[in-house]
Amino acid sequence: FDTLLAAYYLFLSQRMTIYVYHELQDSHLCGQHCLNNLLQEDFFSAVLLSEIAQELDEQERSIISPTADMYSTQAELSSNVDESGNFSIQVLRLALERYHNIDLVPWHFKSEGADSDPLAQQGFVVNRSEHWFTIRKINNTWWNLNSTSELPEVVSQFYLSALLHQLRQDGYSVFIAKGKLNTNTTGKPFNSEVSGDNGHWYTEDELLNKTSTASGVAAKPAAPPAFSGVGNRLGGGDEPSVPVDLNDFMVDGEDGEDLQLLQAISASMAAAAQPAVTSAVPKT
Repeated sequence: FDTLLAAYYLFLSQRMTIYVYHELQDSHLCGQHCLNNLLQEDFFSAVLLSEIAQELDEQERSIISPTADMYSTQAELSSNVDESGNFSIQVLRLALERYHNIDLVPWHFKSEGADSDPLAQQGFVVNRSEHWFTIRKINNTWWNLNSTSELPEVVSQFYLSALLHQLRQDGYSVFIAKGKLNTNTTGKPFNSEVSGDNGHWYTEDELLNKTSTASGVAAKPAAPPAFSGVGNRLGGGDEPSVPVDLNDFMVDGEDGEDLQLLQAISASMAAAAQPAVTSAVPKT
């Protein structure tokens, strides 16, 4: 009986424990980490996002009919992922909308109605130049889930509005994540014992007991707002994207998903450099 009672109390304690999922930066895949941190699960792979980028490229090429002298411009306009794995806002938005019915809506100082109150939201996606990260409410506590930070960082309710305004003033683009997000992560995640290469589960208690700051936003040089997929690469430059030579990226022993990612990005970049076929039909 005592054993059963102890097991029952252990079960209750685990059910009441709040967990926070956080992915650390890997290469230039902050867009992928941003989405997974927003969803609080390891859902999107770089390969899947690259496939969405290629789909968007094909749709763009089916709409724009280039002439011979528009060749380089067409390659520029059609890239939704660059050779480093940076994804455009269109890719992230479509991924969230298609798989989770979540929309990314621009937030600014003059937002009206419910959008004007940051505390009424469930999460934000933030971008400047090549970096994306999430600020997310989990069980009524706000967290800065920047993938460049070693650990999630608490953002107080008092500080949230000031933080978002400061980010906007510093040149960041801020998007409200509109849709159903899981904001009550109590109960032990089924995969919490097995973290991925970059994803980790933490209990709220252990994070609150660690020294952290609410304002830990990685500083970035001044840059344009989120990559729009119209004329510029995600990095903000005006140079056309070029097909990727996989040999430039390969290292001894590289295989699996990393190789699939390189192949998917290479296919997208190579396709973007080809003239449009006017009879092409956009994917649905």
